[in-house]
Amino acid sequence: MIHINRSGRTGLIIVLPLILFFSCKKEEFEGQRPDERIAAALETYYGTLAGAEHGWKANLFPAGGRGFGFFFRFNRNNRVSMLADISDQTRRTAKESSYRIRATLTPSLYFDTYNYLHQLADPDPAVNNGTPGFGLYSDFEFSIQYASKDTLLLKGNLFGSRLELVRASGEEAAAYEAGNLAAMKLSVSRFLEDRKFTYIEDAAGNIYTTAINTAENTLLVNYDSAGTVATRQFGLSFFGTDQLIMSAPFRYNKFQFDRLIIDAQTGELQAAQDGQHFVLWDTDVPPFSFNAMWGVGYESITVPMETEAQGNGAEFNLRRTTFLQNARTLVAAGTTFPEMMVTIDRKQQLLFVNQLIRQGVNNFNARFVFSFTQQEDEYTFKYEGATDDNAGFLENAFAPVLEGFLNGKMRFDYDLELSDLRASGQSSGLPGFKFVGRL
Repeated sequence: MIHINRSGRTGLIIVLPLILFFSCKKEEFEGQRPDERIAAALETYYGTLAGAEHGWKANLFPAGGRGFGFFFRFNRNNRVSMLADISDQTRRTAKESSYRIRATLTPSLYFDTYNYLHQLADPDPAVNNGTPGFGLYSDFEFSIQYASKDTLLLKGNLFGSRLELVRASGEEAAAYEAGNLAAMKLSVSRFLEDRKFTYIEDAAGNIYTTAINTAENTLLVNYDSAGTVATRQFGLSFFGTDQLIMSAPFRYNKFQFDRLIIDAQTGELQAAQDGQHFVLWDTDVPPFSFNAMWGVGYESITVPMETEAQGNGAEFNLRRTTFLQNARTLVAAGTTFPEMMVTIDRKQQLLFVNQLIRQGVNNFNARFVFSFTQQEDEYTFKYEGATDDNAGFLENAFAPVLEGFLNGKMRFDYDLELSDLRASGQSSGLPGFKFVGRL
């Protein structure tokens, strides 16, 4: 550096770097290396899965909703066989595929050849009637979130589906392999056959209606929340020898349950949690009015159009057949119009009338919309128009049906004439304009 002395003369001072030489001793690594710890963890997971003598009973809850019961047997040769509550075949016939446990961000279980898990995730809608490109938003690669000797909790790596594995007993394994998934499904269907409305009553006398859909594996619970009917939907998974596990517990105030149990002696269902059981009662009289439930517990009234539903009025049938005659002159031969879906949106005060069009294996929708005002149980409609090109194309042909909604006020209610749960819509200003459809 430059140094200026007091005499004003400049002198150059050179500072030589000081080089220090250190001798270092190589430290020996003590303990288990990270790669060794990961390998040991993976080996433990393999041992846990394959070490379950009687296999694993399992619940899968896809991100898209619903629930599916499974039974797995893993071995140390990276092979797994499974049964699944998807179809009658998958409930009775085991399918084998390969699996791997890999260390990604977290240890993950991969089902790496096509099996029943892949079937739920299949992007082809023809496989499960799922969403094109996404299937049922289910997974076949899972991160291990928790593991013990008897329980594994996993989360889907793509959609976040939840998979729960619980070590099965010898009795449970034998039941699964003897077709118990199908037997439980049949038992619940028989329980529901002659019951129009099922409900649970808590200790305080509050009513919670239940609607079980065995085709979709869902449970709908409706209840009075501060004077308004509220609803919650859960996935259901057939599990073990006699249980239907819910995708989440139902809780309201101090009342809660997280599963349904099939009584082995009577075939009746009970809701349960932590040893408490609540009977599913049944009644022919709806606990809540139709107008309280429509748009909350029930989405649509689905009305047959190609055939006459029992309970239809003469005026509706006349307008229905006029529509069919008019529409068939506009479309290719063989086109059918199977059903009309009437759906309410209470928040927007809109009513949607969706006419299904079927050509071969393809379905198309023609959607028409009404706004409405409501006074007690009566509705006054105003036609707002067609919402899509199909509806615009069919509008003139469909006019006789649409006009039926505009003649005076309309009322909607349950139709209890048949064992199936149905509802009706009827005009007060146009005698005979009454349609009946399933809920």
